[in-house]
Amino acid sequence: SDSVTIEHDVTLDGDVSNRFEIVWIDTWRKGYVEITGHTDHETTKVPFEFRESTQLTVKPLD
Repeated sequence: SDSVTIEHDVTLDGDVSNRFEIVWIDTWRKGYVEITGHTDHETTKVPFEFRESTQLTVKPLD
């Protein structure tokens, strides 16, 4: 399978807090595509999956 690297730069301000909660959420789209043959009219289901979005949340903990 193919590999994808996603990066997020985050600055943690030690004057705000010395503890942080970091949450990374990936949202995936999964499903099937139905392909029907042109000559034999046979239908085949092909699964697919791709990352739809990525969200990073950083909250200071006190």
